[in-house]
Amino acid sequence: MRTGRSHRADAITNSPFVRALIRPVSSIIPAAPTPQSPPKPQHLIPTQPAPVVQPEGDTKKRKRELEDEGEEEQDALKVVVSYSEDNLPPELNKYWAQRYRLFSLFDEGCQMDLEGWYSVTPELIAAQIAERCRSSVIVDAFCGVGGNAIQFAFTCEKVIALDISPVRLACAKRNAEIYGVADRITFILGDWLTWSKDYVKRKAAGQVAAEDEVEVVFLSPPWGGIDYQTLGSTPADATATPQSNKLKTISHPTVPSTPTPALPPPTPSSAAPPSYPLSALAPLPGDQLFALARAMTPHVAYYLPRNVDIEEVARLPESCPRRTTEGEVVEGVERVEIEEEWMEWKIKAVTAYYGDLAVGATQEAT
Repeated sequence: MRTGRSHRADAITNSPFVRALIRPVSSIIPAAPTPQSPPKPQHLIPTQPAPVVQPEGDTKKRKRELEDEGEEEQDALKVVVSYSEDNLPPELNKYWAQRYRLFSLFDEGCQMDLEGWYSVTPELIAAQIAERCRSSVIVDAFCGVGGNAIQFAFTCEKVIALDISPVRLACAKRNAEIYGVADRITFILGDWLTWSKDYVKRKAAGQVAAEDEVEVVFLSPPWGGIDYQTLGSTPADATATPQSNKLKTISHPTVPSTPTPALPPPTPSSAAPPSYPLSALAPLPGDQLFALARAMTPHVAYYLPRNVDIEEVARLPESCPRRTTEGEVVEGVERVEIEEEWMEWKIKAVTAYYGDLAVGATQEAT
C-alpha cells in the first residue's frame, strides 16, 4: 500500500512537464547493452569495409599503373577530329582552305586529327598512286587517317592498313566508311616494323596463305612535321640549275596525268631548298624502312618529300637487290622510277616505284 508521500512523488515524476525535461538528459546516457538486447538491423546501419593498408611504395606503383592504363583512352577522348571554322586552330588555316583536295567528301563527316591535316596525301595524288599500285594485296604501312588506303581499296583486292595511333586509325576507318570501302580494308592498330618482321617469318614457315601474300608495300612514313623542308643540308652549288629527274608517267582512264608545267629556269640568286636526307624519316632511317619492305616483296612504292635526295632514293636497291621467289638475287641493273606529284602548278611530293611498279622494270636501265 503506497504512502501519501510516494504517491505524490510518483505523480510529480510522471507529470508530462517533468518527463519532457528529464527525457533529453536520459537520452545522452545510453544504457549498457544487455545480453538479451536484440541486435540492431544491419540494413539500417550503413557499413564500409575496413581499408586495406598497403605500403606507400605499392600504393604509388599501382596508382602509376592505373594512370598509364588510362592515359591513351583519356588522350583519345580529348583529341579533336572534327574541325570547323568555329574550332579551327590558326596553324590549320592553310590546310582548311585545301580540305576538299584532301577529301572531296569532307562535308560528309571526314575526320582528321591535328597531325592528319598536314600528313594526309591529297586525294587526286592518292588516286594516281593507287592506279600505279594495282595489285591483289597491298600494305599501307603508315596509313594515318586513310587518304591512301581509301584509294587503294578502289584498285586493289585487299588493303592492309596499319598505324600506331588509335585516334588516326579510328579516323581512317570512319573516312573509309564515308567512301564506302571500309569492307575492303583491314585496319590494324600496331607497329608496322614488328608486323612486317612477323610476316616474313610466317611466310618463310609456310604459314601465309597464297591469297594473303603481300604483293605491294606502300611506304609513307612521317617526314618530321610541317617544317620537314628545313631538314638536311643545302647542296654546295645551290645556285646551279638542277637537272630534271622527271620520268614519263603512265596514263589511265580514271585519273588523267598532269602535264609538266613550263617553268622558267631559276635565276642565279635563287637558293635551292635543302636536300632532304632519308635518314630524317621516322621511325627508322629510310634505307632501313625500305629493307623491311623489300624483305616482304620486291614491289615497293615510296612516298617522299619533294626535296628528297633523288640519287639516294635511286640507290636504295643496291643494298636490297630484287630477289626471286626462291630467294635468288635477280641479275642486272634494276630500274627505279621517280614520279613527281604536282597540284596547281606546284610540286607536292615524289613517289619512287620499285620492282614491277616502275615503268620499264623488265628492261635494263641505260
